[in-house]
Amino acid sequence: MIAVKVSFLSLLKDRIGVKELNLDLEDNSNIHDVFLKLIEKFGENIKTVLVKKTGELNDHVVIMLNEKNIRSLDDLNTKLQNKDEITLLPAIAGG
Repeated sequence: MIAVKVSFLSLLKDRIGVKELNLDLEDNSNIHDVFLKLIEKFGENIKTVLVKKTGELNDHVVIMLNEKNIRSLDDLNTKLQNKDEITLLPAIAGG
């Protein structure tokens, strides 16, 4: 088993009403497994924020693993280690 900490920032925190959460996962878990746990806990409210209907990562959310964007790692297949810290935040755009 591994333990990870998930933090929700800005509008995501407001939407689900939680600032951070500790999750226990099986060894060799990945970001996708975290998403499944979050969807199980928070339902459709978070699912629509995290993933598109195609199952791909939503462009409007940034997922950081130990301060690195998972898109620069192995995306949803990024493997997790014990005590990893995952941060979810809305993507910011402007002009």
